[in-house]
Amino acid sequence: MGLDGNGSPLTARQNPFIFTFLIIVALVILALLIFHLISRYLHKYHTSKKYVDEHKNEITTKKNVQNVSRLASLDAVEQALLQQICSDYKPTNIEYLIKETGPIQELLKRKYTEMVESRASEEEIAILFSLQFKLEKAHDEALFITTTNSLGVGQEFTFKDIDGRDWLLTMAKNSPQFIELNIPKALAESDRKPEPLSRFMLSFNSKGNISYTLQTRAIRYEEAKEGVYSLFISNSNSLKPVQRRKYKRLSFVSHCAFSAVKPTAKKAGDASKSYEILENKYDGFLQDISADGARISCSMPIKEDQYIHIRFSINDNEQNAVGLIVSTKKSPDHNQFILHIKFTDISIAAKNQIYAFVYGYTG
Repeated sequence: MGLDGNGSPLTARQNPFIFTFLIIVALVILALLIFHLISRYLHKYHTSKKYVDEHKNEITTKKNVQNVSRLASLDAVEQALLQQICSDYKPTNIEYLIKETGPIQELLKRKYTEMVESRASEEEIAILFSLQFKLEKAHDEALFITTTNSLGVGQEFTFKDIDGRDWLLTMAKNSPQFIELNIPKALAESDRKPEPLSRFMLSFNSKGNISYTLQTRAIRYEEAKEGVYSLFISNSNSLKPVQRRKYKRLSFVSHCAFSAVKPTAKKAGDASKSYEILENKYDGFLQDISADGARISCSMPIKEDQYIHIRFSINDNEQNAVGLIVSTKKSPDHNQFILHIKFTDISIAAKNQIYAFVYGYTG
């Protein structure tokens, strides 16, 4: 075979186009490799203890605010408010501060107090709470985990059997091959437990107070010692964070009153509300509340998909809202009915009062 045969290196070198193309490809690959190595080095350097210690206690700059704004998907108005807060109070580097809950909470609470004292509009205060929610969400997302390998001994899991009963399982050991869970004797002896080699669901809350679900496989059961029962399960790399509520919710008990709401026809161009609040009032108790809705208990078996008008008090300030009953359930003792309500008509002022109460800015 000759050196100048078809497809030989000599032929390639004799063709300027092919030779140039090969050189360009090689240079591109080299450039990508260099870029990858530099990126890895910079990431390692920027996450090193030395770099963090040097930068976390610096006063927040405009660039820091811009980076946080991208991370938290802030709009222009929310970013401007965050920039104003950082300019006024000069906190340490906001990029590291949002990884902690307490300092950010205190920073925004300080701004809220100032806005109330300066009689800022309810619309302006609402922007503060929108900023609060997005920063809180960015904080939580930074703590997301994807594998059970990172969980420690003592982590608690919840298993719901086919009857809807919740069982608490506690991690006794975590190894690459399996997880050992301590389980109640009643579950170990129950026919409702997961069958060996079957797949089943678990849920748990991480240290960042984020809820997850995961699918795993039961390997075997064991009685390590008398009265101590274990379930061995497989590790999982497919943890799914449970979608957070759009609004933070606070549990508490407070008296409230509610009335039925009668929908009315709405004429074209009529800006008035399209419902009528009926006169009869009924007593109930708020069980929890958020800016999006509430849960109340009462003695009446009110059906779902009905609208009601609720009167309640937040920090001695009377508020009211119209909401849709999205579900009705009996209380555990079967003496009360629990109404889950989604607000459909509530003022910005009332929402802000609820936000301030839920986040602990007032009271």
